[in-house]
Amino acid sequence: MKPRVFISSTYYDLKYVRESLLNFIEKKYEFEAVLFERGNIPYSFNGPIGSSCYNEVERCNMMILIVGGRNGTVDGNSEDFEKHKTFTQNEYRAAIKKNIPIFIFIDKNVYIEYKIYNNLKIKDDYSPVHVDNINIFEFIDELMGYPIRTFEKIEEIEEYLIEQWTGWFHIYLESLENEKYKDLNAEINFTLEKLKNSIDAMANSVLTDEQKVMVKEQEKVISLKNYAQKISECILFVDNYPSTDEAYDFCNKFITTMINVDVLKKFKDTSINRFEYF
Repeated sequence: MKPRVFISSTYYDLKYVRESLLNFIEKKYEFEAVLFERGNIPYSFNGPIGSSCYNEVERCNMMILIVGGRNGTVDGNSEDFEKHKTFTQNEYRAAIKKNIPIFIFIDKNVYIEYKIYNNLKIKDDYSPVHVDNINIFEFIDELMGYPIRTFEKIEEIEEYLIEQWTGWFHIYLESLENEKYKDLNAEINFTLEKLKNSIDAMANSVLTDEQKVMVKEQEKVISLKNYAQKISECILFVDNYPSTDEAYDFCNKFITTMINVDVLKKFKDTSINRFEYF
């Protein structure tokens, strides 16, 4: 399955942006770009056109929203959203409803004029320069709670998307690493708990109270040293850490630190997780 990316914008004024994004998404990343002009939105013959677009948004994994100088066509037959809003605005609302990631890009000149318009004390006689309808400014008001990027060239949009999608992939890989160490931590703790139970059973059956105290103290040192050794091996071998003198020196220092008396005192509270502490 390819990730599906819905491109939402007015058409005629931003046609060049839509075409560039189509090539960028499908040729560079091999995702599926969803655009109404491409014909990959299935339209219902017995329902409003807008509803078909909004339904398709819900079948996508993310949206790229481009806001330019044209307000766009108003959806007068919407069954899902406000009828006095444009198709683009209602597509955005469908993405919010589905809770998919939305990348918002606004033409730089439009955004500057939006800021100027908002600072005016009297707006009744305002004649917009870069937009055909001040309703666009109301739409931008609605977008202000989300990250917004302005653009002058299509390359600025592409560069930002590359940065974001690469970041997502990095976060995903980190989550896999965290899961691996989570499993490792659980396995080590389970093994140490079994060892602790065995020592407790022997101590209670044959040792004096004084000897039991000595065994408990020694147990802390042994269990923590074994734990430190396990972690060291993981660093060296599981993660393919270079087997250099520096690497082994690090592991030795790690073990020495973990069996330090001051460190051992930290673990009198059994709720403290050794791996998280390190």
